Formats: sequence, C-alpha cells, structure tokens
Amino acid sequence: MAADTQGQVSDTLKRFAVKVTSSSVKERKEVLEELKECVKGKDLPEPVIKGLCKLFYLTLHRYRDAASRRALLSAIEVLVQSQPDAIATNLPPGLLSCGVVSRGVMPGKSTASGACCALPWTCLIVRIVFPSADNREGAKWKKLVEVQSVLLAEVVGGASGNALKSISKCFNKLWKENPGLVDQYMSTLLSLDQSCVCVPLLGLCVDFCTAHKDIATINKHKASLLDLYVKTVLMSKTRPHQHILEKSGSMLRHMSHAEFKEQLLPTLQKALLRSPENSMP
Repeated sequence: MAADTQGQVSDTLKRFAVKVTSSSVKERKEVLEELKECVKGKDLPEPVIKGLCKLFYLTLHRYRDAASRRALLSAIEVLVQSQPDAIATNLPPGLLSCGVVSRGVMPGKSTASGACCALPWTCLIVRIVFPSADNREGAKWKKLVEVQSVLLAEVVGGASGNALKSISKCFNKLWKENPGLVDQYMSTLLSLDQSCVCVPLLGLCVDFCTAHKDIATINKHKASLLDLYVKTVLMSKTRPHQHILEKSGSMLRHMSHAEFKEQLLPTLQKALLRSPENSMP
C-alpha cells in the first residue's frame, strides 16, 4: 500500500472510530459510506480488521434505526468481499462476548435487538466466504454456525414477532438460494457439543425443510435430532427456557408414534419421576 494511500486509510479509520457511535443517523451514514470507499479492494492488516470488528460491535446496542443498520451492513459486505478470510476469522467469535448473549438467563429485548442486528452480518459471511459445499467445513465454518445458533436463540427468546420473522426470512433466503445448505447446517449443528441452544436454529432448519417438502433431509437427521432433544431438553437438570421448549416442537412434529413410544416415552417417564418440575410444561 502506497504511503499516501496508507495515510488516507489511516485518517478514514480514525474518523470512523470517532463517529461510528454518533447519535446522528446522517453522520453514521456518511462515515460508513466513507469507510466503504476506503476499504474497497484494500488488503488491510489483521490488527486493523480486529479493530474494525470491535467498532462494529459497539453499534449493536446503539443502532436502533433501519437506515443505520442497512448502511452498516453495506459497509461490512464490502469489507467481507475485500478480505473474506480475515473477517470470517475475526468477526463471528467476538459476537459472543460483546453483550448480545444472555448468560444462563432468559434473553431480553436488549440482547435480542443486538442479536437481530448481528445475524445478517453472519449470513453475509456465509454467502460470500462459504459459497460452495466444499469449503463449508473446518473450525471457521463450525464457529460461524455455532455463533448463529446462539444469536438466534437470543432472538427467539427476546425479540418481537416481526423481528423474528425478519431473521427467519434472512435464513430462508440464504438456504433457498443455496441448495443443500440447510442440510449442511443441520450436520454442522449436530456435530457441535450438544446444547439446547442449538434447538432454535435446528427447529428453523426443520421448518424450512417442511415448507419445501424436503422430508428426506429431516429423516436423514431425525435420529440425531431426537437424541439431542432427549439429552439437552428432556433430561436437563434445570428447566429449559420456554423458547427452547417451543422450538422443540418443530422437531417433534416429525416423530412417529413408534419413535415416541420407543425413544421418548421411557426417558420422559424417568424425567417425570426425577424432576417433574423440569419435565412438565
């Protein structure tokens, strides 16, 4: 990078750091547009990428209006296109520690709002950085899907109905445009450490498959889905949050009477004896 160009980039980034959290929507849009032009086609050092990610996180609880969020998403898209690997490595993990994830408590409106803002960023990364089935593997891909599952659990638990519909459309559009992607999502989620936090995103996957009559994909993962439900929801030592219980219904609707009798009923009976307050809705 030439010295004069490097100086321009440095000045732009400094202005962005100062104005990104401005209360003025006009100022936000101006500085984000300036950032877009600055980073387009540039190969920025990784420390700069990390710094930008930290600044992006600051917007999650500040940008409440659609115009600011659209402008930010547009800037992030340009950055992802310019440096896909660096963004995929640095942006998603930090979303788990920037105040948009509830820790052991029911998600609230504040965390859910931040998660609603962050999820479209992650969908951008999926679309641009992981466009083909061949590269949807490895640590970065797994971490990205894990982060999405945690963020969606926040949205399902604390966001308004309209916000949840908007995020659901975002995922549905992504899966519809990329045949086979929803199958890979389910495989990846089921390969992670078992947690009931994955249930909302898995439920959304199942709902998508149901709507598109892709019963083969559901049947492919049904045994693993039921195993996850039994171990993380039915046998949970603490009562799962209501939104987890509700999203479990998407998976349970595809269970046959025989599967219920053989796989769920014995466990349910044990759970009722051990912790009836956790097992009964």
